Amino acid sequence: MTRWKDVVFLDYSLENYHANTYRDLLRGALVGCGFRVSYGWSLDGEAGREWAAKSEVTYQQRTRRPGVEREVTLCFSPDTDESTLNNA
Repeated sequence: MTRWKDVVFLDYSLENYHANTYRDLLRGALVGCGFRVSYGWSLDGEAGREWAAKSEVTYQQRTRRPGVEREVTLCFSPDTDESTLNNA
């Protein structure tokens, strides 16, 4: 049985090339590597919730959530790195 490593996506907006590409890769060509996109968080809350629902990913209200172990965090926000990383 595969022990999944949960991946969290952080970005200003999750509806973008990087989040969609990595999500699709982890669910497609890289599915056997043991990673799954489990959570998402974005600075643009409502759009992030919509992306998460469409992508079948749990949307986190905040980046630090008690009881959720984040094994891998991907931050796709080079233009807003300080504000995003301050929430990571």
